[in-house]
Amino acid sequence: MRQIHWFRAVILLTIYLVLLDSPFRAQRRPSPGGINPPISTEPSSPLQQTLRRRIVKASYEQLQKDTDELVKLTTELKAEVDKANEDTLSLSVIKKAEEIEKLAEKIRNRMKNL
Repeated sequence: MRQIHWFRAVILLTIYLVLLDSPFRAQRRPSPGGINPPISTEPSSPLQQTLRRRIVKASYEQLQKDTDELVKLTTELKAEVDKANEDTLSLSVIKKAEEIEKLAEKIRNRMKNL
């Protein structure tokens, strides 16, 4: 039973760390010239504004689908861990945890780019 609690703690910690960006990973590398040029976030023409809105909307919709999938995977993982006994965990549990980690990383990167 302790192994299951330990495994749950590891999974939750992994998801927590992947979803929250650590300050060390968030540091930007300086450009080769040593000065980072200002990034213009305002599109200059109405066409660019429309395209930007469509891209952001599509990205947000994909983010919603990915988070729904993440919830589904974590629910499945919990069910599989609950079914396992304290002496054995199936290989599918480990694979599911890796899937969750990859999807959480994808979600985090998408949220950074919104």
